[in-house]
Amino acid sequence: MKFLIFSMLLLGLVSCYDDHADHHKKEDKSHHDEKLSQKEDGHDEHHDHDHGHHHGPGGHTHGDYELKAPNGGALTKLGGDAAVLEVLLDNKIGEMKIYLFDGEAKNQLKIEQKKLNLVIKDLTIALTADEEGVFRVANEKLKGLQKFDAEVAALEIEGLPFDGVTISYPEGN
Repeated sequence: MKFLIFSMLLLGLVSCYDDHADHHKKEDKSHHDEKLSQKEDGHDEHHDHDHGHHHGPGGHTHGDYELKAPNGGALTKLGGDAAVLEVLLDNKIGEMKIYLFDGEAKNQLKIEQKKLNLVIKDLTIALTADEEGVFRVANEKLKGLQKFDAEVAALEIEGLPFDGVTISYPEGN
């Protein structure tokens, strides 16, 4: 009789241990799968609910904070939250400015790179950084341009390459 009671207790403990171990394996796998399913921008592609991610003129809402374009231009996020690029275009006189900011668009970045090329369809626009780190160009072909998608040919910020980033103006990303 003692053997039967002891066997039942032992069986119950082993069963509880296995259930507990299975539960942790499922939690670990679930957490691992969740991490794998997150896209580069931090969104989980399996969630159906709204994350508060909205675009608007001169701003970009994400979660609890809103990115505001400090100069009223179009924002493009670089590398998730690594940095933000702001494009301003005066299409009446054909002038473009590009500012670089930290990931929250609060502090302007000044990088060592002095030239920045944008490719808009078959047109390459070469911008040059001024003493404040703002990339500028005046080009007749920018006159009248109201909307465009451009690709950054080569850009490096703090050792991180951002080549091939697409800029959508005036929407931003």
